[in-house]
Amino acid sequence: MENLREKTKNELDVITNNLVIFTNKLEENKINYFLDNGALLGMYRDKNLISWDPDIELSFREDDFIKNKDKIYEIIKKLKFNIIRYDDKNTKIDLQKDFDWKIIKYTLKVWKLNSNKNFFYRKNFKVPSIFFNTSSKISCFNKNFSCPNNLEEYLTYIYGDWKVPIK
Repeated sequence: MENLREKTKNELDVITNNLVIFTNKLEENKINYFLDNGALLGMYRDKNLISWDPDIELSFREDDFIKNKDKIYEIIKKLKFNIIRYDDKNTKIDLQKDFDWKIIKYTLKVWKLNSNKNFFYRKNFKVPSIFFNTSSKISCFNKNFSCPNNLEEYLTYIYGDWKVPIK
């Protein structure tokens, strides 16, 4: 099990800054992404990152990722993130910057659309396409971030009762 220790305020500030810079570069390059999992949950529910969450997850639809793969790698390199793991089968990239990956890693995940176009999937997960066909925005850290459509429904689909923090 990963270490779920609380991050310090300084660590959270650096992690937040890295996230804002990375997503700004994606947006400057017109690359569609969306916040996902714990980062999305914390930023929506708490207006902050969850201090014990071990990763920041950004997701991409497969078509957006493939179309922009070279640009994404250029951004990773230019911003001096280190690729610590690449899972080609599940199209997942783990990045590290400023802290050991055991403190925080930035995870880029790719979701594939099934042939009937009614859900997106990756590994052992599937999500109704209504959540990823379009995106919406949430505001946190003086920035608007892309997120799945029907956000509260999405969080309920992923977490069930997501309104009460559980470590």
